[in-house]
Amino acid sequence: MRSKLYIFFDLIIFLTISLGKIENINFYANTAFWTRTFWFSFIGVGVFFMIPFLEQSHIVSKIGDIHLINFFFKWTSIFTYCFYLVHMLIFEVDLKINNQYVEFLVHMLFLYLISSFLYFFYEKPMTNLRDKKFA
Repeated sequence: MRSKLYIFFDLIIFLTISLGKIENINFYANTAFWTRTFWFSFIGVGVFFMIPFLEQSHIVSKIGDIHLINFFFKWTSIFTYCFYLVHMLIFEVDLKINNQYVEFLVHMLFLYLISSFLYFFYEKPMTNLRDKKFA
């Protein structure tokens, strides 16, 4: 019962966010005030309500057994600080590709490549140096 209640709250939050993204509807969610004030909070609350459902879900546990998905999430979580450092530089580059989805994929590829380079050749050696010096 609690799991269904959480899904209900997530559905409400998702619909609220989605209505703000529809361009044909003159809805107050399209304003910058709405986005800056409520949208980010709704995302966090939505994730919060999904945790108990995902924790008990048999589907999620089966997906977690797939090695490729575990590999992707493990390295994405390791590279997140590098993502934070370089994502604006990468996404500001205009690649002059007509298809926005292909352009997004190319940006993401560059983001992963540059972040992995930064992680392995800068962040990891500095962390090892810190651990060696202060251990």
